[in-house]
Amino acid sequence: MDKGTMKLHQAKQIVDEVWPYLDSIGLTGLGETLLYHDIEEIVDYIQSKNKGIILSFSTNALAPNFIEKSMELIDKIDTIQVSIDGLNSVYESIRINANFNEFHYNLKHFRIIVKIQKRLFF
Repeated sequence: MDKGTMKLHQAKQIVDEVWPYLDSIGLTGLGETLLYHDIEEIVDYIQSKNKGIILSFSTNALAPNFIEKSMELIDKIDTIQVSIDGLNSVYESIRINANFNEFHYNLKHFRIIVKIQKRLFF
């Protein structure tokens, strides 16, 4: 993380080098995936290489505009992995300056929106 964010051209170069050998890619790292400015563009680029590749990303569900950003990707991603370290005060003791109520609100409302839009039953 101390080196900054990967440039889009670097991410594309990595995809170009490895895509023939992969069946899945997890977009994650030492930070919040949804804060990566070019997340949608890199997802589109990966899919342009192989529409059948399984894509996932990891999130803490606390990024600004978490719901909106996730909804932009929902039709392009197979799995969204949500990081949670515990409940209530345990969560807040591990994730410094995080608010469990905000985390819970984001997940609850994201689930409702996805359920309505996709007619999913979970």
